[in-house]
Amino acid sequence: MKGMNLSECAHIVNLLPPVNTTGGVTSVYFNMANYAHASIIVQIGVSAAAPTAVTVNAATSAAATTTAVIPFAYYSCSTTATSDTLGVRTAATTTGFTPGAVDNIYYTIEIDSDELLAAGNGYNYIGVTQGNTTNSCIESMVAILTGSRFAQGSGIQATVLT
Repeated sequence: MKGMNLSECAHIVNLLPPVNTTGGVTSVYFNMANYAHASIIVQIGVSAAAPTAVTVNAATSAAATTTAVIPFAYYSCSTTATSDTLGVRTAATTTGFTPGAVDNIYYTIEIDSDELLAAGNGYNYIGVTQGNTTNSCIESMVAILTGSRFAQGSGIQATVLT
């Protein structure tokens, strides 16, 4: 094999299957306790107008009964539709970022596990919230977790959704 086989060296989590985010949406929460890094890809397909802020939440469980909004870094691929060139690394505060009003764009959110400490001890779970009050917008999210603490020889990783 040449290059990187994500199925064997990473853990892929379908955070938000393609859905209309009118009214806003929050992804499922996943556990970062056994991983060093998460790359979260937020894809926006067809949109009536720009959605509102994307934020990242840390939580103490998958049920997300206790959460804290955290700062994060992201890369934007939103200058033109169907582009594959990311912009520069941008720091987002707890207010997140607002996607552009362009169809067929994506953003990559990058989070190291130690960044969850900003929320406090026990905040091992991450979820992404996309605010969107009235605009129809088809969106999806996927997380790619790397730096497994307990990598298995088969490349199959343990679940992070419970």
